[in-house]
Amino acid sequence: MWNLDSPIRSFTIKIVDASDNPVTTRVLADFEVSFRRNSANCSDALTFLNNGDGTYTISYTPSGYGQDVISVYDAPTDLRFTDVEDIYNFAAGGMNSTGSGGAAYCLNQDFGGGGKLLPPVSNPAEYRMLVFASSDWAVNRRSDAYSFGTSAVDAAGAWVTGIYVPAGIYHVVAQKSGTFVIVAANLAVGVS
Repeated sequence: MWNLDSPIRSFTIKIVDASDNPVTTRVLADFEVSFRRNSANCSDALTFLNNGDGTYTISYTPSGYGQDVISVYDAPTDLRFTDVEDIYNFAAGGMNSTGSGGAAYCLNQDFGGGGKLLPPVSNPAEYRMLVFASSDWAVNRRSDAYSFGTSAVDAAGAWVTGIYVPAGIYHVVAQKSGTFVIVAANLAVGVS
């Protein structure tokens, strides 16, 4: 969780070669970078710091709230790093209020009524919950990079954490070892 009112968000990656030696010569242009907020491309400016020891710090100031997914790929070493962070707007009352990014809604097992989004599986603790835009689901975009978030599930099927989404149409699924179980298809959230 990151508060939208916090000035800068950053994370660090480490690049090593096949012999596990630090790679210290990269610049931002050397990487393939994908930056998405709530499954849409995000234009927040990224800054890049080469720490000189094979680690690189990527920083930015979030301009809105939701889930940020930043993927960094280094082709010469074939290393990919994905950073996922939920950006909250605590000053406006959390993500369940209107802020610079619009309204956001917390999905959990009780969204829409008690137990409505419980996974219909035996041994629910073996699954995790994911939420996808229905438009992404329809075209087989089903990796974590397209998900609005994930949550572990307890033995009773309750989600360990909520997944925050803006108003839209969603597929809510339980996933275990590459198998998906649809819990809700074309779920309208904040739209009529």
